Amino acid sequence: MPKVGQKIGKSAASTMAEPPKQPPAEPKPAGGSVASWEKAKAKLNAGEVIHPQVKVSVCTGDNALTAAQVKTLLGYQEDGEKPSFGANFLFINEAGRKVRLRNNMANRPFTLSNAEMIADDILNGRWRFNCENMIVGRTGLCLSIQHRGVGLIIAADRWNANPDKYPCWKTEPAIETLIAFGAPEDDQTVNTIDTGKSRSLTEVIFRSDIFGEMPTKNRLRAAGILHYAIMCAWGRTGAGLAARSASKRSHAKSLDFFSRHKRLRDAVLHIHEENSTDNRIGAWIRLGTAAGLLYLMGCSTSERSKYTTDENPNEKSLDWSMWDRACEFWVNFVSGDASSLKDAVTKHADYADDNVRAALFIKAWREYSTSENGFINPKFLEFTNDELGQADNGETILLIHPTVDGIDVGPSPAEADEADLIADDPTEAEIEERAAAIKSQNGKKKVGKDAPVVEAPAAPTKGVKSGKQTGKYGSYKPGVTVLWVDDPKREPWQGRLIKIDGNTAELEVQTGHAGAGTKRKVPITFCQPTQPEAK
Repeated sequence: MPKVGQKIGKSAASTMAEPPKQPPAEPKPAGGSVASWEKAKAKLNAGEVIHPQVKVSVCTGDNALTAAQVKTLLGYQEDGEKPSFGANFLFINEAGRKVRLRNNMANRPFTLSNAEMIADDILNGRWRFNCENMIVGRTGLCLSIQHRGVGLIIAADRWNANPDKYPCWKTEPAIETLIAFGAPEDDQTVNTIDTGKSRSLTEVIFRSDIFGEMPTKNRLRAAGILHYAIMCAWGRTGAGLAARSASKRSHAKSLDFFSRHKRLRDAVLHIHEENSTDNRIGAWIRLGTAAGLLYLMGCSTSERSKYTTDENPNEKSLDWSMWDRACEFWVNFVSGDASSLKDAVTKHADYADDNVRAALFIKAWREYSTSENGFINPKFLEFTNDELGQADNGETILLIHPTVDGIDVGPSPAEADEADLIADDPTEAEIEERAAAIKSQNGKKKVGKDAPVVEAPAAPTKGVKSGKQTGKYGSYKPGVTVLWVDDPKREPWQGRLIKIDGNTAELEVQTGHAGAGTKRKVPITFCQPTQPEAK
């Protein structure tokens, strides 16, 4: 690690075009102020100031930050051969051991899926030096390191376990970054850290040149459509199933997926144009979903086996012979006779979430694509007995989702292959508090530049009814329905519904930070059928 207080020079100003070729072989003391972790721990426990002045370490090039160094900074501790940590640990590492971070006591809640997302970016060469610094307090407390630091530790562990899987690294991963030492550790100061608004994927796309030729207003709209089109295609091509932490997609990973599926841009432009100013498509289905479906329809004659053969699936093996026909489908929906499809969406409006609407459009496409005159027989838009089921309260729910064929596998839930941190269920008081906060937040209308970019809503849906297994997102069938949980204090995760008790839903975690297979209780207002936008 560079000497504390080193000024930013030429090497620090460059971006990390390639991973560093040779990180330091041996860890150096964090900031150069402590000879060992034991000495640092003693000073930390005594509240001794070890960084009296604000200084910055520049970790670039051959001095990039290593996993061993970040372990020293964080006060990394693993449970021993004879487990003693019990329930008092932060996460379970790659070796299956519980981990504590002794220097992380004053930080915000830790989210393993966020660290895994960063690890994935590091391992696949997407990490970039951007002058955003980590922060260490005056007594050595880590105030803004935990997710990046643990991400680096996970990346190093995974590389060491299987280096051939990550060809962009010839040696153990290290990252270029800045580390600021000596920040005040009082609550008033710490509470100002990490409070800036994170960039949404929509904003990242907007500032890129993807839609650079469009007027600002249209470019922002197109960016929002592409954001959700990537989400749709990511899920329906099974890209999330191959990811170790499927519930989390970094912006870098989303843009990498787009770079391998560039025709998504053409799909967005077509849907944007046909939607026009009177929302002719958005009134019936989310525009991003429509663009994602158009993309999948256009390559619906492709062989999935060829697509998945590549380690990073892309468009090279896709068959686009149905592209023009797919574009005509949406033109016909807007200006032709699409009454049968619109009637079907209206018929199922009470529980027509995005997946149900997508299912109806897919059914219509399968009929349209094989019809010489483009006629869509209404009887083929009916759901079969195999596709429908009944919840305990007698209401109908969708069980099986049709696909357009080709590389579309449907919106099946992702599978987790690792146990994450098992968090305690919130108390009833916490549930009520969080539910009240959500309702209060939803009641505040944002305007002007702070207003979120959202897709136009489709047909009206039901509101949540206390004590009944139905909600504004549709009917819920215990043991069958898989829902996303969007908790404002945690990262999104997926769970299979067990039961609903009043305003509380109990779910078995499928994937996400909370630990696959564990059971959790959350306010029903947090539940939704589709993956929420990454925070």
